[in-house]
Amino acid sequence: MGTPLSRPWRREIGGVELNGRAEPVVLEGTYYLEMENVSAATLGRGRPFLGRANVLGRARAIDPLLRSAASGEAASLEG
Repeated sequence: MGTPLSRPWRREIGGVELNGRAEPVVLEGTYYLEMENVSAATLGRGRPFLGRANVLGRARAIDPLLRSAASGEAASLEG
């Protein structure tokens, strides 16, 4: 089954035992929840959880890593 961290794009059903009974629990993947939030905000059904500065910061961190992976050269995350 995995955990929300091992399968971050998926929604999975897990379970716990409560008072001797098995109870289903939905395990929400982190990226799944993020995409649900973006979708709701795009449709005008809520506010985005991540702001513009957060998204730009992620992109600025990921860009050199992707270039490094493609070229095989070391990447710098500074400046």
